[in-house]
Amino acid sequence: MARSGLRPAARARARKTFNLFTIFNTFSYFLLTGNILTLYLLRIEASSSFIGLVAALPYVSFFFMLVGRRMVVRFGVVRLFATGWTLRYLFMVPLVFSSLVLSAGNIALGYTLILVSVLGFQITRGVGLVANSPLMGEISAGRDRGGFLARFQVITAVTSIVAGLSVAGLLSGDPPIGRYSLLMSAGIALGLFGAWLITRLPEPSGVSEGAAEGILGAARNAMAEPNFRRLIASFAVFAALSGAARTFLVVYARQVYVQPDSTTMLYTVIGSTGWVVMGFLARHVIDRLGAKPMLLSYTCVFLLSMIPAILSPAFTGTTLLLHLGLIFFLATMGFTGGEYCAQTYFFALISPKDRLNLGIVFFMTLGLGGSIGSLAGGMILDALATLGIASVTVQFRIFFVLLALIALFCIRLMIPLERLGATSTLSALSAMLSLRDMRTITLLNRLDRTTTISGQQQVIHEIAGSSSQLALSDILPMLKSPSFAVRNEALEALVHLPLDRRVTAAILEEIQHREFTTASIAARLAGVKGISEAKPVLRAALRSADYLLAAKSMVALARLKDGQAIPEIERQLEQTDNPLLLIHAATALKQLGSSGSIPVLIDSLHKPALPHYAADEIILALAALLQIEQWFYPLYSAFLNDPEEAIEQLEDFQNECFRQPAAQRMAAGPVVSQEKSAVAAMIEGDPDALSGAAEALYELQQVTGNTAFAALEELLEDAVIHDNPALRFFVAAAIVKIGCQADAQE
Repeated sequence: MARSGLRPAARARARKTFNLFTIFNTFSYFLLTGNILTLYLLRIEASSSFIGLVAALPYVSFFFMLVGRRMVVRFGVVRLFATGWTLRYLFMVPLVFSSLVLSAGNIALGYTLILVSVLGFQITRGVGLVANSPLMGEISAGRDRGGFLARFQVITAVTSIVAGLSVAGLLSGDPPIGRYSLLMSAGIALGLFGAWLITRLPEPSGVSEGAAEGILGAARNAMAEPNFRRLIASFAVFAALSGAARTFLVVYARQVYVQPDSTTMLYTVIGSTGWVVMGFLARHVIDRLGAKPMLLSYTCVFLLSMIPAILSPAFTGTTLLLHLGLIFFLATMGFTGGEYCAQTYFFALISPKDRLNLGIVFFMTLGLGGSIGSLAGGMILDALATLGIASVTVQFRIFFVLLALIALFCIRLMIPLERLGATSTLSALSAMLSLRDMRTITLLNRLDRTTTISGQQQVIHEIAGSSSQLALSDILPMLKSPSFAVRNEALEALVHLPLDRRVTAAILEEIQHREFTTASIAARLAGVKGISEAKPVLRAALRSADYLLAAKSMVALARLKDGQAIPEIERQLEQTDNPLLLIHAATALKQLGSSGSIPVLIDSLHKPALPHYAADEIILALAALLQIEQWFYPLYSAFLNDPEEAIEQLEDFQNECFRQPAAQRMAAGPVVSQEKSAVAAMIEGDPDALSGAAEALYELQQVTGNTAFAALEELLEDAVIHDNPALRFFVAAAIVKIGCQADAQE
C-alpha cells in the first residue's frame, strides 16, 4: 500500500479538519440539493422530466473536472478546491429568489433561475472536485484507509440525519414556499464557512507528476488493464442505479402514497440511518474483508430493497411507515455502501501518481452513470404515463422492476473483479453473519489501537480463542514485535488458528532466525501444526547452541514422523548431560517408535548424577518402546508414591496372569522364600533374585526374539541398578508383563 506524503501527526490534523469540513459541507449540501430540491420542485408542480433534468445536473459536474484539471497545476489542489466551493455556493443565490419570481407568475424566468443556479453550482463543484481524489487519497493513506473512509461516510450520514430532521420539522404542516428560500439561504452560509475550512488542509503530493502525464494517456494505460475496465463498467451501471433511486424514491413516496413534504423528509432521514449503519459496518469490517465482497454485498442490499418497492401494497398508517422506511433504509444503505466500497477499491487499485487523472475518470463515470439514471428514470416514468398506464403505482412497479434487472446485471459485472487481497464474497458474507468472526474483527480493531505490551498480549490471547482465519493477517505481523512477550503470545495464538502458507513461512523464519528467543516456540508449533516443510530446518536446529530450540526440534520432528532425525537424536542422547535435552530426546524416540534406540536409552541411564525426573522419562520411553507403557505408567506412578503398594499390585498381576510354574520361573526367577516373592526380592536388590531375573530376561529374548532384553540384561548386571529401586521395579515389571504375554501366546 502506498504511503502518504504526510507525517502521521500532519495526517491526523488533516483528517480532523476534513471531518469538520464534511459536517458543514454535508449540512449545506442537504439544504441546497437532493431531496429538499426535489420537494421544492414538486411544490411548484414541476414535471417528472424537469425534475429528472435538475436531478441529473449534479452528475454533469463530474465532466467539468476536466476544466479543473487544467487549472490544478497553476492554482494547486487546495486553492482550486476552496475557490470552486466558494463559487458554487454563490451560484445558488439566484435559487433563493426563484420562489419570489414564481410567486409573481413568471414561470419561465423562475425555472431559468433554478436551472442557472443548479447548473452553476454543479459546474463550479466539478472544477473544485478534481481535488477530491488527490486529497482523499493523501489523508486516507495507511492500513486504516477503509476505516477512515467509512468514518467519513458515517459523519456525512449523521449530519444528513440531523439536517433531515431539522428540515422535516421546519417543513411540517403546509409550509409557505418562502420557507424553502430561508433554508437554502442557511445552506449557502454554512457552505461558505466550509469552503474556508478547505484552506487549512495540506497540499497533497504527487499531483504535478500526475498532471504531467496527461489524462488521456493515464486513462488509456488504465483502461488497458482488464480489472480497471471491469471496475469502471460495473461502477457506471451502479451509478445509474444510484442516480435513479436517489431521485425517484422521494417522488415514489409523494405520488404513490401521497405523503406530505415533512413525512417524505422523515423517510429520507430513515434512509440516512441506513447510510449510518452502512458506515459503521464498513468501518468495522472493510479493512479485514476487503472492498470487493463489500461492494457486492451492498449491491445485493440495493437489489433487496427493490422487492417491497415492486410489490407496493396498499398500506396505510404504521404499516405504510414501516414499508417506506424499509425501502428508504435498504436502498440508501445499498447505493451509499456501493459507492463507498467502489471508491475504496479504486484507491487500492491505483498508484498515488494516478489519483489526479484516474480520479477524474472515476468521478466522470459516476457523473455519466448518475446522469443517465436520473434522466432515463424521469423519461421512463413520463413515457409510461404517455402509454396510457394511468396508475402511478403500476408505473413505479414497472420502474422498480427495471432497476432490479439492472442491479442483477451490475452484480454480474462485479463478480469477475480481482480481490486485491480481499476474502471471497461467500467468506465475507459468512463472516458478517458469524458472531465469532465479528467478535474477532472487533478484537483485531482493538489490537490496531493497542500500543502497550501488556495490552497487545491480552488482545492476542483473546483473539487466539476465536480460531478465525480472519485473525492471521494481523497476528502474523506481531511476530515482528521487538517484545518477546508479544511474539510469544502471537506464536501461541497460531496454535489455534488455521494453517496456510503465510503461517508456514512465518514459523520457518522464526526457527531459523530467532535463536534464544522464540525459535523454540516456533519449533514446537511446527510439530503441533504438522508442518512437514519444517523438517530440514528442524534437523539443522538439533545442533543449535540454543538447547531449548534443539529440545523442541526433537519432539517436533518426532511429531512429523521424521525417521531421518533418529541418528542425530540418539547422538544428543549419548553426548549431552543436559536433563532437558535428555528428556526431549527420550520423548522423541518414544514418539518415533524407535525400538532400535533402546540400547542408547539404556546407556543414558548410566550417566552420573542423572536427575531422577530425567530417569523417569527415559524409563517411560523404554516402556513405550517395549509396548507396555499404558499398563506400566499407572503402576510406576503408584511405585513412586507408595513402593510397597505398587509391588503388591505387580505381584497380584503376576499371580493372576501366570498359571504354570515354568512360566513363573521364566517371568521372575525362583522364589526366594515363602515370605517374599521373587519380584519383591529383586526390587530390594537380593542377589539371588537379580540372578533369576537375568535368566528370565534371557529366556524372554529366546521366546520373543526381541534383542532389547539383552540390553536390559546388561543393565541389570550394571552396578548402578543396585542403587536404583525405580529402575529395578521397571525391569521386574517388564519381565512380568512381557513374560505374561509370551505365556499367553503359548
